[in-house]
Amino acid sequence: MAVFMKKTAIGAAVLGFLLVAGSAFAQTPDVHQERPLPPAFISGGVGEEDRAELEATEKSYSFKLVLVGEGGVFLDDVHVTITDATKQEILVANTEGPILLVQLKPGKYNVRAEVQGLIQNQGVMIRKNRHTNITLRFPLSE
Repeated sequence: MAVFMKKTAIGAAVLGFLLVAGSAFAQTPDVHQERPLPPAFISGGVGEEDRAELEATEKSYSFKLVLVGEGGVFLDDVHVTITDATKQEILVANTEGPILLVQLKPGKYNVRAEVQGLIQNQGVMIRKNRHTNITLRFPLSE
């Protein structure tokens, strides 16, 4: 009987250790959390040839943003941030021309564009199998 109680006590001690160790591992945060990849995008349109190339491919993207100043002057090097309905940043980029094409999933987004200290915000709704265009105009002549 003493041998049985000794084995039971050892077994209980081992089981207790495993439970404590297991709960410690379970509470360790996962430091390898994966962030979603940004959506496919392309920016450009500085020259006529570049603009023509972008316009030829724009229907492959769900969203087109055009950035202009006064008199229709095209703007580049605009800092653009697109956030989803939960305010999570989906895309952060500096444009390489007046046109930004982005492949966004259907949903509500906010587009924030900043150039030379001026900021514009606009909400946009992306619908399935539709192409959405917006133009942001800034009071800049160059």
